[in-house]
Amino acid sequence: MAKPEKVNYWEVSLGLSLLAIGLIFFLEDLGIINFEPSYIIVVIGVLFLIGYSKSENWGLIIPGVILTLSGFTLLLDLEAYYFIWPAIVGIAFLTVYMTKQKLTQWAIIPGLILASIAIMSSFEYFTNISILPLLLIIAGFYLILNKKK
Repeated sequence: MAKPEKVNYWEVSLGLSLLAIGLIFFLEDLGIINFEPSYIIVVIGVLFLIGYSKSENWGLIIPGVILTLSGFTLLLDLEAYYFIWPAIVGIAFLTVYMTKQKLTQWAIIPGLILASIAIMSSFEYFTNISILPLLLIIAGFYLILNKKK
């Protein structure tokens, strides 16, 4: 009996990426679509996520989520990209954690740290108030008022 060939998902992902990029350029040359370079980033990210769904190799999640969300952020032309970036990477790590595989439990630590940085940065961006002094004040009150008897 012949052993079935194992599919190399990296080659398939690269092949699909090149196919999609070529198709996008071709459709733009025909005047069917208006090309935005961010589409390529989104397509490549989605292909990584498809590769994960086929192979359950959690290593494909991080580039898939980062590229997909970064591409959408660029397409939306968000001016506050500097605080969205840690959120995107944090979401990628939290997605790895949510796969519930035994080897992915570590991902919650960088995921929560990066999500916290994004929350603090966005708070400061929208309110013009630095959140660090507020956190220190709250921590000080907590330590003073939370006396153990």
